Amino acid sequence: MSAMTATPLALNTSVPTTHSATSPTGRLLPHKRPALLPKPFPTATFIVGDLLTDPTNPAAPTLYRPKGALSDRDYDDTRTTAYYKDVATVSQTSGNFVRSLGGELLVRRPKRADVGFCSIEAERAAVRGFKSNTDAFEKVVASEGAKQWLLKAAESHKPVYFVAAVQEAVNAKYSHALARDAGNGLVEVEKEVRSPSVSMSNEEAIDLSGEATANMRPMKRRDSAFEKPTHTKTDVLGLELREVRVKLTKDEMPQKKGDLKFEWLNLDVEGQEGMKMAVGLGQPLDQEELVDLWEEDENESDESDEE
Repeated sequence: MSAMTATPLALNTSVPTTHSATSPTGRLLPHKRPALLPKPFPTATFIVGDLLTDPTNPAAPTLYRPKGALSDRDYDDTRTTAYYKDVATVSQTSGNFVRSLGGELLVRRPKRADVGFCSIEAERAAVRGFKSNTDAFEKVVASEGAKQWLLKAAESHKPVYFVAAVQEAVNAKYSHALARDAGNGLVEVEKEVRSPSVSMSNEEAIDLSGEATANMRPMKRRDSAFEKPTHTKTDVLGLELREVRVKLTKDEMPQKKGDLKFEWLNLDVEGQEGMKMAVGLGQPLDQEELVDLWEEDENESDESDEE
C-alpha cells in the first residue's frame, strides 16, 4: 500500500486583488476577490446579474435570471489567470470550505480547531464582474418581470441578493492537504499525494488543536463537499453577493439610518398606484457572511431531519 505523502504548495498565482475597477459610484477602487463558496458548483449555477432569495438553492422560484437586460459592454472580464493555485480551510463538521488562504506556503494557525485544508489547482481561473455595479443593477431591475419578482419577495419578507461577480475555474482539481507546525503561530500546508517517497511523515503532521500526533492514525473525515464532482469542465468557486433591500414607499427615498448604506432606485410598479418601489443595492457579503448562509441552511435541514 503506497504511503500518504505531501507536496509543498506553490505560492498563490490566483486571481489578483489589485486590479482597478469602477465602484458603484463610478470611482476607481481595487477589486476584491469574490468570497469563496462553501463548495464548487457546476458552471452557470450562478451568473452575474442574477437575483436570488436563497443562494443555497439557486433555482426557480428563488432565482430571477434577467434575459436581454445586459450587453457585453456591461461586463468586466479583465481578471483572468492562466494557472490558478489556492489553499482553503475546510470545516471537518460540515465538510464545506470556510476561507481561502490565497495559496501561501505558510499560513496562520486557524483559530477554529475543527478545520482541515484543501489545495485547489486549475488550468485557468477568471472573474466576471461589472464595469459599474449600479448601472448593471439598474438595468436588471428595470424590467417588469424583475419588478414583479422583487415585489413578491418583499411581500414574503424574503432577503434578496444580487450576483455582482462570479469566479470560475477550468479543470479544477481538489486535494486534501496536511499541516505541520512551523512555529510562531504558523503552519506549513502541503498537498497530500500518493507516492513511495515521503515528504511529510505522520510524525510531523499535526492536528489543529496544537497537539502533535506521532504515529497518527488517519483522521476520520466527514465527506468533504469538494469531493462531490460537479460533472462540468468549469466550476463556480466564488461569488460577490450583494444584499438588496426592497420597500414600497410614498417617500422619495427610505429614511432609516441603515438604509443610508444602500444605493437606491425608485421604480414604478404596475398595480401599485401612488406607491413607489424603492430598491437598494448594498455592499458585498464578506467571507463569514457567505459561509453563514450555508451553515444556517444546513442547520435547518438537520433539525427537519430530526423531526
